[in-house]
Amino acid sequence: MVYTAWNYHDMTLSMAYFLLYTCNSFVVVVAMLSTKMLKILLLALPRFDSSVQLLALLSICFVFMALTHLLGVSNELGCFVAGVTISATLN
Repeated sequence: MVYTAWNYHDMTLSMAYFLLYTCNSFVVVVAMLSTKMLKILLLALPRFDSSVQLLALLSICFVFMALTHLLGVSNELGCFVAGVTISATLN
């Protein structure tokens, strides 16, 4: 297939729409996880020592990073959202 200016523009727009819908679905999943499961986990963390707390927080970051990688979005976005979610849940 020969990419003309019109076809290239359509391809770029379709990729942009795909990323937009992917990011929106990721935000919905994060909102659901943070309200239920993460709140329970993070409120139980002060009972453990600091090494277990650090391991739990890092595992949350890696889970969010894996989710964003599966969705085709950058890994940094997953770590950023995990940090924001942890910060919002703890405060």
